[in-house]
Amino acid sequence: MYSMRITLNLFLIFVISFAGYSQKPTDTLKKLLSPKLSDSTKFEEFISLSEQYRKRNVDTAFQYSNMALEHARKMANIDFLIRAKVELSSCYQAKGIMDSTERILMEAKKMALDNHDAVNAGKIYNRLASLYREVGQYDSSLYYFNESLKICNKVGDMKTKISCLNGFGIVYWKRGELDKALNKYLEAYDIAEKQSDYVSKMRILLNMGNIYSAQNNLEKAIHYYNDVLNMGKDNNTEIYKGVVLNNLANVYQMQEDYKKAHKYFEESLALAKKMGNQHDIALVLNNIGENYIDMGELENAIVYLDQSLRIHKKLKSNPLIVTNLKNLANVYYKAGDPKKEIQALNSALELAEKIKLKSKYRDLLKAMSQHHERNGDYKEALEWLTKHNVLDDSLTDIQKSDKMAHLQAKFHSEQKERENLQLREKNKDVQENLAHEKSIKTYLIIFTILVLGLLVAIYMLLRSKVNVNNQIRDVNEKLEESNNQLKVTSATKDKFFSIIAHDLRSPFNAIMGFSELIRTEISMGGELEIIKEYNDSVNESAQRLFTLLENLLEWANSQRGELEFNPIQLDVYELVLNNMNIFQHRAMDKQITLETDVEPETIVTADYNMVNTVIRNLVSNALKFTHEKGKIVISATKKDDFIYMAIKDNGVGISKENQEKLFNLSTSFSTNGTNEESGTGLGLLLCKEFVERNGGEIWVDSEPDEGSKFQFTLKIA
Repeated sequence: MYSMRITLNLFLIFVISFAGYSQKPTDTLKKLLSPKLSDSTKFEEFISLSEQYRKRNVDTAFQYSNMALEHARKMANIDFLIRAKVELSSCYQAKGIMDSTERILMEAKKMALDNHDAVNAGKIYNRLASLYREVGQYDSSLYYFNESLKICNKVGDMKTKISCLNGFGIVYWKRGELDKALNKYLEAYDIAEKQSDYVSKMRILLNMGNIYSAQNNLEKAIHYYNDVLNMGKDNNTEIYKGVVLNNLANVYQMQEDYKKAHKYFEESLALAKKMGNQHDIALVLNNIGENYIDMGELENAIVYLDQSLRIHKKLKSNPLIVTNLKNLANVYYKAGDPKKEIQALNSALELAEKIKLKSKYRDLLKAMSQHHERNGDYKEALEWLTKHNVLDDSLTDIQKSDKMAHLQAKFHSEQKERENLQLREKNKDVQENLAHEKSIKTYLIIFTILVLGLLVAIYMLLRSKVNVNNQIRDVNEKLEESNNQLKVTSATKDKFFSIIAHDLRSPFNAIMGFSELIRTEISMGGELEIIKEYNDSVNESAQRLFTLLENLLEWANSQRGELEFNPIQLDVYELVLNNMNIFQHRAMDKQITLETDVEPETIVTADYNMVNTVIRNLVSNALKFTHEKGKIVISATKKDDFIYMAIKDNGVGISKENQEKLFNLSTSFSTNGTNEESGTGLGLLLCKEFVERNGGEIWVDSEPDEGSKFQFTLKIA
């Protein structure tokens, strides 16, 4: 009822025929540690031995991969270090230690990117994608497959590209998106055909067989599986024998030939145990458990399914954990244990929803409905069935069948076309001797001329119509542009009036008020401390007024296009120091620590005055909204072709709602600082204008009461 057979994929089993490595590890080590061999030769031998032993003795593979890493470090060879780390990660993955696998791959990725090694970076992205696919993190897997594919297209790495496309297909298949899976398989097969890569062709044909098996097209599935076996024999390799044995067993199980299925499963399990591959062992154990369910031997089924579940939990293979739980729920239902059945179903549902397994989640919804119906809870059963039907509408079998039929026809059509092309090439000499009758040639020439004349006339008419439409579109675009410019001009005018009417008044009022108080105190012989305090307030208001006027003038000039733009090579470090000196007194007044980790010779290409204005405004804002005894850090990091500047404070922060109002003329706003410092909001508009003028971007990351981090980018010189 709930049975779900697992078809092995090529990322799980790679059975490799080993020749020439029957020596004991200790004997081989003695030979390789000979001083006669160079370090580079030893490295290559250690990598090769690790790759081969990894499939039959992981502990020995660990020994060789660590030897390779040691020699790479000794030679200080970055390429060797990257390769050694990738191989070591493969050993951890074969052992089922996924955390270490991910950590070492991330280290290798950083080394490749720092060394600008695009080829190795592409391969590492592909490995990361396969790792995340294996543990059910499909969104991460698709992201890394995409990144790997971009690099493969750039550097021409066709082998890794085929692996990426095949990986895409497996992810889509796991998610139940069979049309997308077939598209990726077809694309990968076409490249493998052109590259004469028979190993990849075997891999893809096997996955195609899995698709047909999933669609209950068992004859075609068996046909593809046998093609893989025959192709392996023709090329003196049986690297996919364990996979095919398991998948053929699945087909015989679906045909209800359970004894024959059990025989093939046992052969596949023996191969998996021989290789020590925990993934394959767990998968075949699950399939044997399902076969026992179909045979009615429920106790044996539970034993095998429990073993499979324990291994999959250890390996964190989330999609396969869902399958194990679903199958156990089926066994408990048949064994008359509804309590354990509902526990297994709940666990499977929660995990399937988390990792977005749509088709399995849909099946589990239906299973939940049937469980409650059997136990007399019809209201609950109806609710689960309704959820199932809603999801089922988005995964209609009719649409899938149509797409599958189309893609299958496309695949067979392309195969036929390739065969026809080969036949045409063989019979090229015969075809070249065939002659057409002169009269037929004449008729064809006349007909062609008439058709061409008609096409030219149609083309001229269409071109004339297109020209008229283009002219109309150009006029509309100009009108739209003029309208937008009028809106901007109007908004600019309103903004100026708002600032002049409100924001200029406050500092002027402060200056006039405190000036009057100073005069009164002087005339009455007041204390110098009071006069000094009033004078400081006048000075502070004058500084705010000067900053406001300076921003207003710069912004007005930029809006009128009168602000000069002179990009030069400048050192951001010097600009940061200048601004820190300017604001040091203000920072000391609030007991704020002002720091920077910007390194000297951080050279960018930008307009000096514009960048200075951006840093000045952002530091000023940070001081305004940081509490006394707070901290502000100015930093710069290099990434790709840009310098990422950041001004980070631990002040009041900005809510998500107010963040959306920043850098926007129509919704710009201002608020008072921690010491009631006033502002206009114009500074950030000016920052956005100047950063974009210099080819960069500006944004903010902030949480209320946790501070803000304003970042912008500048082009590296």
